[in-house]
Amino acid sequence: MGANIGTCGTACLASLGKRVETQRVAAVYLLFKLVGVGVAFVLSSQFEALIVVVVTRAGFVTEASLARVAACPGSECSSADGKTTATVLAWSHTIFNIILAAFFLPIATPTSAFIKSLLPEEDVTAPKKKAGNSPGRAKAE
Repeated sequence: MGANIGTCGTACLASLGKRVETQRVAAVYLLFKLVGVGVAFVLSSQFEALIVVVVTRAGFVTEASLARVAACPGSECSSADGKTTATVLAWSHTIFNIILAAFFLPIATPTSAFIKSLLPEEDVTAPKKKAGNSPGRAKAE
């Protein structure tokens, strides 16, 4: 879950000082991931059960290998157990993102309107002020 939030930081930092559209993309990405991680945290036991069902029924790992990983005290895991852990982790990440996309697709338009209200268009008709040319300041000749 932390990796999902962590990648948002990169997107947000990259959008600083850029066009408003770029900032909106970063804001939606952050909102998308924060909501997803919050829901996954609240429903963590159900999410874990879903992952176990998917990876075992699809034949990616066996229930016995999952039991060994659950009982493994960290550094004493075998390489086979490490492969099981990596497989479960990869599928957890994939399933998390698929569920999140399925949740957000139907509400894309309201989400877009919400982000546009937070980050409105820049007024391109207003003249931009230049540093050093303020009206109250006399020009040096």
